[in-house]
Amino acid sequence: MFTYLIVFVSTVFGWLIQGFLGIGSGIIVTAVLIFFMNIKTVIVSLTITNIFGVSYLIFKNKVSNFDYTKIILIIFTSIFGVVLGGYSLGVIDSFFIKKVFGLMIIFTGLYDFGVQKGYLNKFRLKSNFLTTSLVGLIGGFFSGLIGAAGTIYALYFNQTLEDKKEFKLYISIVFLVLLLVRAIYYVADPNTRIYYDPLFIVISIPAVFIGVYIGNLLTEKVSNKIFKEIVSISIILMGVYITVSNY
Repeated sequence: MFTYLIVFVSTVFGWLIQGFLGIGSGIIVTAVLIFFMNIKTVIVSLTITNIFGVSYLIFKNKVSNFDYTKIILIIFTSIFGVVLGGYSLGVIDSFFIKKVFGLMIIFTGLYDFGVQKGYLNKFRLKSNFLTTSLVGLIGGFFSGLIGAAGTIYALYFNQTLEDKKEFKLYISIVFLVLLLVRAIYYVADPNTRIYYDPLFIVISIPAVFIGVYIGNLLTEKVSNKIFKEIVSISIILMGVYITVSNY
């Protein structure tokens, strides 16, 4: 039972961070629970609980000026990227890719921080067809290959959206679609279906709502400018974690 207490506490903390920033729960919760549970059980079961988390974040951050065209394009290219990434998983050394990806994310975060501080403002990403398509394709590819792509989407939305609520809304919608695709795959595949842990899911769901509620309240305490800089720093930290954990 101690293990499931850890599940509850780590899920609350992970989703407090994601409730605040819109990203982070996957890395935080997984990093804690791999010491207590089978990693495949964690990844597969989290797919279900995370669907509840991002859905609640979407509900809490609704905006009136929602751009359907931008989100449809990035979702479509992301799904295509997931297929490519999933195929590549069988032919590419994913351990090596994770190390390269981690280093790439560190530099991505440093670049984004420079943009947010105004030092690299002329290199800010543009919200156009080409950029949006590439972000979706690259994000989906790494999601399918190594299960980690939130920082790619965070970089894009952090530079193309001004409001913190919009940032959390758009990135949560992308996460929701990717989670649904993964959940359908895990259920359909008998090799992954066996790793669903019903008790894990039941315990995690209320923890998700508690974490999101508190984290979302914290978002209201900071300005859009400070929020965007914190997102940049979190991208760097996630890159450091991915790099270090694969050496």
